[in-house]
Amino acid sequence: MILSIAWKNIWRNKIRSLILIGTIAFALAGAIFILGIMEGWMKERNIKIIETELTHIQIHNPDFVNNFNIKDTITNGSQILSQIKKLDFIVATEGRLKAMGMVASSYSSQGAIVVGIDPARDAEATKVYKYLADSNSKWLDQVKRQNVVIIGLKMAKDLQMVNYIITETTLLKLRNLRLPKSLITKLDTLKGKKFHTTTKFYNALEQVLTEKEFDQYADLIANSCHSYKLGRKIIIRMQDINGNVVEEAFRIIGVYDTDNDMFDGMYLFVKKSYLEKLLDVPPGTVNEIAIITDNQKEIEHYKAILKQKYPDLLIESIFDMDPTMRVMTSLIWIYYAIFEAFILFALSFGIVNTMLMAVMERTKELGMLMAIGMNRRRIFSMIMNESILLTLTGGIIGIIIGYFLVLYTGHTGINLSKYAQQGMEALGYSAIIYPQTSPMLIFETTILVIITGMLAAIYPALKALKLKPAQALRTDV
Repeated sequence: MILSIAWKNIWRNKIRSLILIGTIAFALAGAIFILGIMEGWMKERNIKIIETELTHIQIHNPDFVNNFNIKDTITNGSQILSQIKKLDFIVATEGRLKAMGMVASSYSSQGAIVVGIDPARDAEATKVYKYLADSNSKWLDQVKRQNVVIIGLKMAKDLQMVNYIITETTLLKLRNLRLPKSLITKLDTLKGKKFHTTTKFYNALEQVLTEKEFDQYADLIANSCHSYKLGRKIIIRMQDINGNVVEEAFRIIGVYDTDNDMFDGMYLFVKKSYLEKLLDVPPGTVNEIAIITDNQKEIEHYKAILKQKYPDLLIESIFDMDPTMRVMTSLIWIYYAIFEAFILFALSFGIVNTMLMAVMERTKELGMLMAIGMNRRRIFSMIMNESILLTLTGGIIGIIIGYFLVLYTGHTGINLSKYAQQGMEALGYSAIIYPQTSPMLIFETTILVIITGMLAAIYPALKALKLKPAQALRTDV
């Protein structure tokens, strides 16, 4: 009965109640959406790092990580690899052969990390093939030739292994991104012209665009109209196991794009069997064992098992190799709770104000209820229920809106390429964000909403309890 009365009392002043409910709903929907963006952003980055570079656990010769010397291999690496594959918690594992080198094209040269891997995709730890940049790119297992290489998009640009041409399709794509019509008109003057290097293309853009337009849109335009010089050769120089400099021409068969410029600009992938011959090391030689486990939450436990099994080797989890992931993984839920608590704390002032006004407007009514025998406990319960119902109504609406907003944008993505692609990818984050949320976040938010409604109602309810029936009946509000 008290609950029914409390619900009816909320709607005695519909405008005030609807404003408060709308405020709560808007704030919570925004909070869930922002937290969904952050969670999706971080999870996507973590997944890409695991699939392309770090995996869950890596095993090295302790001396290898200090100087990257090709001589510091894992003794009996093939045997250890076979033993690890038999462990119950192992999903995928592979032995890699890594070497520092120099990569050069006709236009430029730079340092690189050459990674020799088994080309087979099934049950392997390296998943770079998932990030091949276009349909023309091939993975290492799709060609019989041995001296082939997969490079990153950033490296392809640095080595000038990218062509640029503005076509009608390109202009349509840019129109869909809502670029200014005046800018599209300027780009139309370059339609059909082919540029063989990034430098020449950017120079052409500088000629037709204003300085502000160039700074804001040049990277977006370049990413919309480039193609890769697949089939071209690059030279890779390395030191073999004897200290001799070896040099070999590799043909580019694919370009990958993980939206991480640091990774895409440094790592290139070749067939391990061919790299072994170049470096003059025995077949089956590995200086890195990469492991994917069945449960990321149990990585530290699995690492301890491997350390006990192979005490002479350096065994590191992803949290050791990337400490920021450990921090973010352990603190993310605390951060969520604090963020929501601040929003609800701010909303609580509105709830207190609304309920206090409701009590003051109904002073005479509350005095009459006390006079006819309604005890103070029921008065307190009625005010508390009004506040909780008001908060919960706005909270549920906000949670539903926020959830469907995350669901929709999680499918379509939020494209920030127009505003911050270069800066975000330089830090290892994608410019296209796919928000995510979880049942735990929804449950946590609901609990916080209920607690907020209860706490915010305490002062107005206590104010109502202090009313004296005789005085309250004489009050004319």
